[in-house]
Amino acid sequence: MSQHDNRIAGLSPQLREEFRSPPAVHRGAPFWAWNARLNKDRLCRQIEWFHEMGLGGFFMHPRTGLDTEYSAPSSWTASPPARTRPRPSDVRLAL
Repeated sequence: MSQHDNRIAGLSPQLREEFRSPPAVHRGAPFWAWNARLNKDRLCRQIEWFHEMGLGGFFMHPRTGLDTEYSAPSSWTASPPARTRPRPSDVRLAL
């Protein structure tokens, strides 16, 4: 048994499982820059891609040049999927 195997063997079953399949809080979360027109369908599709890639969540960041004014009512119409839509429970978001 290698030194690595010995270290793993000493871990609790729960901790070993968390290393195999880390919870969202321990996985990557990209800085998701919004710098174009917000589109509800596109946002939903991108959230699904993040989940499929195994990411733990995302940081939404409206940027200069955003075609949909961030604080305008239209931005809140387009962005609810990113903020409130049902999503896998292991995907976290931050604004």
